[in-house]
Amino acid sequence: MAKKCLTCGAEEVTDSLDKKLLQCSRCHKAKYCSVDCQKQDWKRHKDECGALKDAKLMQQVQKGAAQIDPDDMALVVRSPRITITRCRDPDGSVYTQRKVGDLRGMDSACWCTDVGTSPESMVAVFAFDPSHLDHVPKPADEFEMNSHKKQWEELPSEVISAFGVQLSIRVCDRLGALGLMFAEKPSDPPAPLSSAHGTDLRVTHFFLEGADARGLALPPPMPRGRFANKNPPNSAMAIFCGVGDCMAACAGSLSDLPRVTMGALRAAPFAPSSNASAGADDTTPMIAIALLVEKCNSVETPEQFEHAVTRGLLHGMHAEQKPEQAVSPYAEIAAREGFRKLLETTGTAEVPVVGLAHVPEPAA
Repeated sequence: MAKKCLTCGAEEVTDSLDKKLLQCSRCHKAKYCSVDCQKQDWKRHKDECGALKDAKLMQQVQKGAAQIDPDDMALVVRSPRITITRCRDPDGSVYTQRKVGDLRGMDSACWCTDVGTSPESMVAVFAFDPSHLDHVPKPADEFEMNSHKKQWEELPSEVISAFGVQLSIRVCDRLGALGLMFAEKPSDPPAPLSSAHGTDLRVTHFFLEGADARGLALPPPMPRGRFANKNPPNSAMAIFCGVGDCMAACAGSLSDLPRVTMGALRAAPFAPSSNASAGADDTTPMIAIALLVEKCNSVETPEQFEHAVTRGLLHGMHAEQKPEQAVSPYAEIAAREGFRKLLETTGTAEVPVVGLAHVPEPAA
C-alpha cells in the first residue's frame, strides 16, 4: 500500500512527488508531503504523536530490560505507596526506578522550602570547556537517547567527596540541552543492589556568570517540553547507598548557558584542580556549575528509604504540576545575591573547582 500524506493524501513517489514523504521527527510515524501539510495537521496529530512516541520509548525500555541479567536487577522496596527497584545497565551504570502508587497518608508537602537550611552543607564547582562536548558522540534523536544500545558518551568530572559519598558530575549534549547527572562512585566492594542503607543528599545547581564569576544564574529554559519557557527545577534529592546510583538534573539549553573565563576561576575564593586548569588559559570560556550539596538524613532501614525516596519525588511532582514554582525560594534569592550567598550558607572560605576526569581527543 502506498504511503500517503496525512493532510492532502498525496502518495509517496507518485502524484508528482520526486522524493520520499517527510516524517514527524517526534514519533517517526506520521508522513507529510510538505512542512505546510504537517503544520495544518498538528492540532489533530499532537495527542496521537505523544502517545506514539511514548509507546516507542517503552518498547526501547522493555527491549533493554529483556537483555539485563537477573543478577543486575533488585527489588528494594514494595509497598502500596511505591515500588522501588534498581537495575545495572550493560555499561555498568545503576539506575533506580520508582513506580508510584497510593501516596495518601504520606507527608505531601514539597520540600523546596527546605533548600539551604541543612546544618550540613558544602559548595563545590565543576568547570569544563564546552568545546570538549564536540569531541564525543551525541544522540541523533530522542529514541537513540533513550535506547538501551547507548551510542553516545557522557564526560565525567573528577570525584567530589560529599558527606561520605563520592560523586562525579557527568555532562553530555542531549539534543541541544546540557545533560547533567550526579553519579555515585560505588563503594569498594560495591553494596548490593538491594541496599537501603545510605545517605540522603539534596543537590542544588547554578551556573557561574559575570566577569568575576561571582554571579549565579538559574538553568535557562529547556529547548523543548514543559519547561520550554520557564526555568526548570535546579534541586534534586537522592539516597546514595554505595551501589553507583545516578541522579539526573535539568540544565537548560547549551547555547543559553553563561560562560566564565578560566582566569576568573583562578581568582579567590576558587581553587581549581590541575585537571580544571589543564589546557585552559585565562581567556578560555568555561561552563562552571556551582553546587550546593546538603546532607538531609542518614537512611538505615527500608522504611526510611521508602520515605526518603517518596519525599525526594515530591519536588519533581510539584514542578510538573506548577512549573512556575519549579525553582525553590532559596535558589531565587541566591540567583539575585550571587555566589556569596552560597558561601554564607555553608560557611565556606575556599571553594574546590574540579574539572573533567579526562579530556577527550578531537576526532581525526
